Amino acid sequence: MEKRDTSVTQKNSTDMREDCKSTNFDHVSSSDEEQRREEEDYPRENKELERTTIQTQADRMDDLDRHRAGLKNIKTGGDNGRGMESALPLKDTDMLKKEEEIKQQGNYIEIIGPFPHESKIAEITKGLAENQKETTQPPHMAPVLSFEEDKQTKTVLTLKQPKGRMCYLMVVTVVVVAILVQYLLQTESSPQTNELRQIDIFLRELEKVKSQFPSQRAELWNRSRIHLQRHLQTAQPTEPVSLILTAGLRAERTMQCVAQGLASAFSSALNASVLQIDGVSQSRQDSDQVKLDIDRKLQGAFEGDKPVAVIHRFEELPPGSTLIFYRYCDHENAAYKKTFLIFTVLLGEEEEIPAKIHLSSVEEMVDDHLQRKFLSHGHPVSFDRMDLDKYGGLWSRISHLILPVAAEERIEHEGCKET
Repeated sequence: MEKRDTSVTQKNSTDMREDCKSTNFDHVSSSDEEQRREEEDYPRENKELERTTIQTQADRMDDLDRHRAGLKNIKTGGDNGRGMESALPLKDTDMLKKEEEIKQQGNYIEIIGPFPHESKIAEITKGLAENQKETTQPPHMAPVLSFEEDKQTKTVLTLKQPKGRMCYLMVVTVVVVAILVQYLLQTESSPQTNELRQIDIFLRELEKVKSQFPSQRAELWNRSRIHLQRHLQTAQPTEPVSLILTAGLRAERTMQCVAQGLASAFSSALNASVLQIDGVSQSRQDSDQVKLDIDRKLQGAFEGDKPVAVIHRFEELPPGSTLIFYRYCDHENAAYKKTFLIFTVLLGEEEEIPAKIHLSSVEEMVDDHLQRKFLSHGHPVSFDRMDLDKYGGLWSRISHLILPVAAEERIEHEGCKET
């Protein structure tokens, strides 16, 4: 009895273990099957997502190729940009299409975001075509529209200026700068160059004059050259230049010819002419009228093309008329400073000025002679008449340099036609 109970018990235990095993196996099988199903489902979703991603990237690469094909059509001048609309069939996607920033600076346009729609491309292309028509640029210098894609799937639309235009602008800039520099250098050096040219002309012409008067003192040419050259070297002289030539009766024509020669040499340097005033022809005229006439002639000459004036036989002018030279020889207060006045004085009491006489003595001889001519002690002092004070003021203004002239036999007989 006990054995049978024991066997029954063992059988029951065995059955229970088998049930447990069966239950465990079924549980394990169910868990494995669910896990296997999940593993099959997850890869399928991942593969579909991966396939979708690959397809999306492939589509976007195809779109990029189509964009570039459209740009090539635009660059070759195809239909003013309308070829882009047919070459860029863009698709709507679920990607972010918000344009974060549209920036226009000069010839640069940037659009951040996915590729724009066809309408946006057409609008931009149309604007570029109109702008190109207005600017009328050569084809090789026209702006180029291009698309670029960065790593973060952002599309950049740029309007780039070709390198040819940049080179052209650089060349133009260099040329303009070179012209400006050359102009400034010429402006700075022009006055100095002009002065040197004037001096060269004056010295050359003075040598010609000197060769025609071989009997003159060396002091005549040396002092006159220094006196006149100093004035020519000054770009903005502060006063006019003047000198007095004097001679005795035997050298009257020679004195006149020397004066004309010096005036011609100086005026040649300035490319100008010479005004001639003859005192003898006006000696018996009204003093006021002669004064007005001289004023009119000097003003017209100095404001025109005659900056040089020769007053022949200064001592023969009516005394009151000579006061007009206050205005034209008053040092820093002179009306015209870029001028040259030559006065000739014939010493009627002298046949000829001695060759060895000192220049200071010659100056005294001229001063005494002019006082005898201009001062009338029997007449009352008046504003329009010459007196000692007025004469002193006039003398101080015109007596900067007094040079004697010796007679030239050929000139006295033939005159100075060649000068």
